[in-house]
Amino acid sequence: MQKSFLLITPDEAVASYYKTVLEPSGFGIEWKKTPPANARGINIGSRPVVFDLQLPDALTGVADLKAYHPEAQLIVIPNGDPEKTRESVNKGASFTLPERMPDAGNLKEVFRKAYSVVASRDELERLRALTEDVVIAKSAPMKKVVKEMEALARSDQPLVLCGEPGTGRGLAARRIHQGGERAGMPFLKIARLEDLTDKVGKARGGTLYIKDFGQFTAEGVEAVGRLIKDREFTLAGAGPFQADVRIMAGVGRPEETALLAGIEFRLLNLPPLRERREDILPLAECFLEELSRFLKKGRKHFTKKAREALLERDFEKGNAGELKELVHRACFLTKGIGIGEKDLFGSEFLGKCSFKNFLEERLKGYLRKMAQIERSSLFDTVVQEVERSLIELALAETKGNKLRAAKALGMNRNTLRAKIKQLRIKDFKDGSPAGP
Repeated sequence: MQKSFLLITPDEAVASYYKTVLEPSGFGIEWKKTPPANARGINIGSRPVVFDLQLPDALTGVADLKAYHPEAQLIVIPNGDPEKTRESVNKGASFTLPERMPDAGNLKEVFRKAYSVVASRDELERLRALTEDVVIAKSAPMKKVVKEMEALARSDQPLVLCGEPGTGRGLAARRIHQGGERAGMPFLKIARLEDLTDKVGKARGGTLYIKDFGQFTAEGVEAVGRLIKDREFTLAGAGPFQADVRIMAGVGRPEETALLAGIEFRLLNLPPLRERREDILPLAECFLEELSRFLKKGRKHFTKKAREALLERDFEKGNAGELKELVHRACFLTKGIGIGEKDLFGSEFLGKCSFKNFLEERLKGYLRKMAQIERSSLFDTVVQEVERSLIELALAETKGNKLRAAKALGMNRNTLRAKIKQLRIKDFKDGSPAGP
C-alpha cells in the first residue's frame, strides 16, 4: 500500500527533490503550492502534512492546521530561522526536518516515523470502535460531569456539549447515547451540512452528533433548527419525512450556543484538562496501556520526571487529545521501557530544561567515549568550548562591541580580549581574528 503525504510548499525545487527521493520508496506525495485560506478546508484524512515555514504567515498556518486537525502529524520544512522552527513546535509541529533538502536517509527516516504514528493510530482507532470508551473521572469536576451525563442520558432533549478542543465532547456524546433509550440504535457524527443531508435518514431512532456546530454555515444552522423544531427533514429528490433522531451538538465556546436561540436544549460543560489535574496521570496511563496492548509490546512506564512534567503542563493546545497524542507518539518512538520528559516533549524539552540538564544531556555520550581513553583532556576541552560559545554569542549580540560584550559576560574588557586571543575567536563580521 502506498503511503501518502500532503506537501505544502511554494518551492518547486523542494517538491521535486522530495518526490525524487521518496516516491521510489513507496511514498506518494500530493503537492500544493499554497494552503487553502481556511485550514478546515484541507482534506488531510490519515495523511501526515509537510508544511513549509517559508510560506506567508507560516506559524499561523501551523497553529490553524493543529486547531482543525489536532491529531495530524505535521512535519515542518525550516526556512533558516531556528527561532521560527522552535516556535512551530510550540504551535503543534510533530517533526522538524534538519534542513530544507536533507540527505535522502534523513528525509526517509522522518517520513517513516510520521507514517508509522499515523498508521498505528488508524489501526488503534479501528480497534477502539469495537470497544467501549473509558471516561476517567478522578477529579471533582469530572465526577460532577459523569453525574450530569447519567441524568442527560435519561432525557431526549437536544443537547449541546461545550468545551475546548480535546475535552472529549464526542466521547461524552457517545456515552450519553449509550446510556439512554436510544442505545443500540445508530450514533452518527457529522461535520458539514452535506453530512446532515446524507446521514439524517440513516440515524433514524438514534442520535446525530454535530461536531464543531459553531463552524456551521448559516444555512446549516437553519437546517438543524428546523430538524429540531419540526422533527422533519426533506431529502433531495424525495418528500419530507419524520426524522426520529436526538440531536447533540459540540461547541467550543459558550457564546456559540446562541446559534440555537429560540430552541430549548440541555447544556453540558466539559472542563479543560488544566482544571482536572487529578485526571492527567490516570488518562496518560490509560492511553499508554491502550496502545501497548494493541501493539502487543511490553508494558512501558513514565519516569518520575515525566510524570511531574505532565502534571505541570496546562495542555492548552488540545487538552486530553493533546495528552493522548504526546503519549502515543512517545510510545511509538521510545526504544526502552522508560518514557522520559524528553520522549514526551521532544524539542520542547531543551527549551525548558535547566542549563545543568542541558549540559548533562549533551555530555553523557561524549563522556562515555572519553572514559575509555587512559589520558584525556576532557575537562579543559569542555571548558574552552563553553567559553568560546559564550564569547562568540556575546560578540554577535553586541555587534562586536567588546565593552558591552564584557559587561554582558560579567568580566572586564581586558580579560575578554585575552580570552579572544587565547581561543583564537574570529571577528563576527569578517571572519578574521577579533581585534581590539
